[in-house]
Amino acid sequence: MEEPFPKDFRFPTIKTYSGTSDPRAHLNRYRAAMLMTGASDAIMCRGFFSTLDGQAQDWFGSLPEGSISTFTALTKQFMSYFASNVQKRKEFADLYHVKQRPTDSLPEFLNKWKREVLGVANIDDRAALIIFRNNLRSGPFYRDLIRYPPKTYNELMDRATRFAEAEVAEKRKKEEEEGRSRKNKAPQEERRAPRDCAVPRGVHEDIPKVDPNKYSHRKRELGQLTEEEEVELDNPAPRKKQAIHVIFGGPEGGDTPAERKKWARNLYVGEVVRPPHEKKPRREPIVFTEADLPDGPLSHRDALVIKVEISDVIVHRVLVDTGSSVNVMYYDTFTQLGLSRKQLGQVRTPLSGFTGDSIETEGSINLEVEIGTPPHVKRWEVEFVVSRSIALIT
Repeated sequence: MEEPFPKDFRFPTIKTYSGTSDPRAHLNRYRAAMLMTGASDAIMCRGFFSTLDGQAQDWFGSLPEGSISTFTALTKQFMSYFASNVQKRKEFADLYHVKQRPTDSLPEFLNKWKREVLGVANIDDRAALIIFRNNLRSGPFYRDLIRYPPKTYNELMDRATRFAEAEVAEKRKKEEEEGRSRKNKAPQEERRAPRDCAVPRGVHEDIPKVDPNKYSHRKRELGQLTEEEEVELDNPAPRKKQAIHVIFGGPEGGDTPAERKKWARNLYVGEVVRPPHEKKPRREPIVFTEADLPDGPLSHRDALVIKVEISDVIVHRVLVDTGSSVNVMYYDTFTQLGLSRKQLGQVRTPLSGFTGDSIETEGSINLEVEIGTPPHVKRWEVEFVVSRSIALIT
C-alpha cells in the first residue's frame, strides 16, 4: 500500500471477474492493460482486487494477511482456486479434423481454420503448414501451394488471405455479369414470338429445310415404294399440334352428387361430321341442324363442348354458350398459348357472375380461330375477354 503510483497514472477499465469464467483469460486482459501503464509489481497486486466481483472478491478477502508478496504468488493462488473454470485447450492433433468441405468456399474454410488455431496449445508452425495444405480442397490455391511452397506459417496465411479476397471479388463480378446478361436478355424474350406461326413470313425463307420424306422420294425414283408407302407419301399426316384442355373440375350439372352424376352420364362430346357439299362463298356460317343432335329425349340440358384451334394450338373442351355476350378465356389458357400481357387491350365494361358480383378482367385480345376438320374448316377472328376468375360468367 506504500508503493507510489507512476506519474499521470490512470487505472484502466477492465471487465470484472466473478469466478464463473476462465481465470486465464481475465489474467491476460489484466496484464495487458497494466503493462501499458508502467505499473510496478506492488501496484499490480493492489489494483487486482478492483477487477474482481462476487465470488472472486470473497476469495480475495479470505487471503491471510501477509500471504502475498509478489504478483506471481497472487497469480498462482488465483489460478489454483478457480482451476475448475479453466477451459481445456485443444490439442495440435485436433487440426487434422478441420477440413475444407465440398460446400465451403476458401474464405469460409480460412475463417474456420483461424478460429480453431486460436484454441490450440503449443502450435508448431511447420506442422501447421502441412496440415493446412492437406486439409485444403483441390483448386487454384492448392495448386499454387504445391508449385510455390510457403516457407513460414505467416506467409501461408498472407497468401491464403489474398486468394480468399480474390475469390470473393470474382464471385461478385460473376454475379454482376449474370445480372446484366439476364437484364439484356429479358426484353429480347418478350419481343420473341411465342409460336412459330407468329413469325412474319419471309423471316426463315433463306434457311435450308430438311425434307423428312427425302428417303421416300428416293425410293420412289428407284421404284421401290410399296402401295401403302405411295399413299402415305402423297397424303402426309398433318403436323401434331399442342393441345390445351380447358374445362375441368367444378360442380357442373347440379348441386347434389346425384344430379352431377346424372349430368355426367348425359354429357355428349363429339365432332360435327357433314357430308361433302358444293363450294360456297368464303363467309359461309357454321350451323348445327337437328341431324347433328345426339340421340336422346328433348328438350335436354346437355352442354355443347367442342374443340377449336387458337393461334395454332388445339384447345379442347371449349364450352359453347349462345346466351353469353362475350367469349371468355381463362388466364391459365392465355398463358399456355404463349401470349403476353402486352398484347391485351383494355376492357371498360366489367363482367357479371351468377352471384351478381362484378368480375375484373385482365383485358381483351383478338385471335384467329379455326373450327372443324379438313376439308370442312372455318377460320375467323374472335375477340376473347381474359379473366383470372374460375367462377362461371354470365
